[in-house]
Amino acid sequence: MKALVIVSALDVGGAELYVERLVGALKDQCEFTVALPNAPNMIEFGQRLRSHARVVSDAFDRFNALPSLAIKLRSLARQHDVIHLNSNHPCSRLGIAFAFALARVRPTVCVEQRVTPVGDISVPRGLEPVLPV
Repeated sequence: MKALVIVSALDVGGAELYVERLVGALKDQCEFTVALPNAPNMIEFGQRLRSHARVVSDAFDRFNALPSLAIKLRSLARQHDVIHLNSNHPCSRLGIAFAFALARVRPTVCVEQRVTPVGDISVPRGLEPVLPV
């Protein structure tokens, strides 16, 4: 399987480390391409990923570059079986925009990772009986 992973953050945090571990763990079962911003804080991260994946970097942080970036990502998406959007707050709006741009091209998985205290998570009443207390 060929997977395109899109990381929209401009700095390395837990969501990006998740991508690094995911790509490393599944490198023998899946061929990965990781698209990420060419931000200064992402250079070393991209270099680490290159041992397990093809890395493509572009200007994710310039608003005027987004239309051409969406075209490039759609072209990349057509070469892959699945798209994994890995967003984190406050970049999730960019991830959502990518999801809309790419969802009709290939199956798309959107993951938003952020710090939320467990007590702040509201659980639908129908799930309360099956969740641990």
